[in-house]
Amino acid sequence: MPNKFKTLLPPNAIPAERALEQATIEEVLSIPDLIRIVKNPALCPVELLPWLAWEFSVDTWNTDWTEEEKRAAIARAAYIHRHRGTRAAIEMSLSSSPFASDVIEWFEKTPRGEPYTFSLEVTQDDRPITLGDVQDLKSAVMKGKNLRSWFDVTFKGNLDGKAILAGYMIASESIQILQPFEFIGVHINGWMTSNFTPTTSFKGATYTLSVQGNFGLITWRADGPATVASDGTVTITGPGKVSIIATDAKGRELVHTINPRLYLIPTPERMYQVDMPAFLASNNGRWPHEKELSLKSNEFAPRGNGALWNEWGNMVVYGWLQDNTDRHLYVTDTPGRPNPESTRWAIILQYGRGKNLGLTNPDRYCTAAVIELESE
Repeated sequence: MPNKFKTLLPPNAIPAERALEQATIEEVLSIPDLIRIVKNPALCPVELLPWLAWEFSVDTWNTDWTEEEKRAAIARAAYIHRHRGTRAAIEMSLSSSPFASDVIEWFEKTPRGEPYTFSLEVTQDDRPITLGDVQDLKSAVMKGKNLRSWFDVTFKGNLDGKAILAGYMIASESIQILQPFEFIGVHINGWMTSNFTPTTSFKGATYTLSVQGNFGLITWRADGPATVASDGTVTITGPGKVSIIATDAKGRELVHTINPRLYLIPTPERMYQVDMPAFLASNNGRWPHEKELSLKSNEFAPRGNGALWNEWGNMVVYGWLQDNTDRHLYVTDTPGRPNPESTRWAIILQYGRGKNLGLTNPDRYCTAAVIELESE
């Protein structure tokens, strides 16, 4: 029995079992012992390299690469993942490219470039650059760079020629790779959504637009009764449709529009029910309906489109009178329950709870004038 073969039979194995083992020794020893090398990029069998690349999370893989290029891509994967978001990771990602590349950050340029941008200068040499080459370069950079920074690519080619005098000619082409410029969400007083279509608005209502893919700084402007700050925060100043236009340094534009059908004006202070009709008339408004103020059934109800509280959240942030007591009940024109002839229904915005109020109740409460807007 060869020395390197170790039996797996127990000491009390019968002769027939040992004879069977002896008959299969050569077959067992002929099985390759891969367990020691299969995880090593330099020694792994070539047919298993794609699976090893998957295990090592290799970001860029090309089946047309040579065996040497595939092994090198797997070997540097761990370094790229440890240093992702840095210049070193970009340069390591680009090392598989057949083109020599230089990364030039914005502060290394003269004059300085746009903050948080960089350029990739690719030397073409004497081989053509295909669309596949461009995509490979883009993919390598995108996998290594941080999310904050944007880049452009310049291809440079050198040609040597002979004439009557020695000559030198340089040809170059430039391509910029830009991510899609798009809205990714709207922040409204503790709630974020990608589908903000409020039915209500009021003076002082605010929301912030978030975008991605912009090249350089964004210029914001408002069309309609609103203002917009440099961070994309919108403040409503009056009733009507509002469109916000975002423009990046490349001139690409995004437009976000809300078209609420109701504009609300709250009472500046608590007042008697008998004085509320005059307040509503002075603002050319009507009584609010219960479901226009809140769709909440309890304090844990989710935010969403459809009613004032659900869309804008805690109204104290905007200066409205609100707490969890009966002092700040908002009176509606919804009939009371179960005596609609002599009561009105009033609710606490924050909790969605309601209460019957007698029409002659002597205490002071809140309400809001509702102005119905025409859809544009």
